[in-house]
Amino acid sequence: MSLLTDLSPVELATVASLLSDTARAAMLVSLLDGRARTAGELAFVAGISPQTASSHLAKLVEAGLVSMKRQGRHRYHRIAGPETANALEALSVIAAAAPRRPRIPGPRDLTLRVAS
Repeated sequence: MSLLTDLSPVELATVASLLSDTARAAMLVSLLDGRARTAGELAFVAGISPQTASSHLAKLVEAGLVSMKRQGRHRYHRIAGPETANALEALSVIAAAAPRRPRIPGPRDLTLRVAS
């Protein structure tokens, strides 16, 4: 049997749900260059607190999408392997080709705040 026929829908949905979070997606995309980064660096990229980043990274490590290596008092995270990088790149191609949804302006938009 192929890998796809052995994969349960639950396993696929679990990985998809991990990738569906905007902060986790931002961290994963930043790791695509092959460099290892700390939770603090990844938190900055994702626009979240270091504590929140650590929680997200623990989920990604548990799922095998990210690997973690301790070096002194720091923990460095990187993409776990080429399969993860390939999947992220494939999803990026699909996302770029998808039709863009129009952005609905809200009260935080400058044009609405200064409109008379």
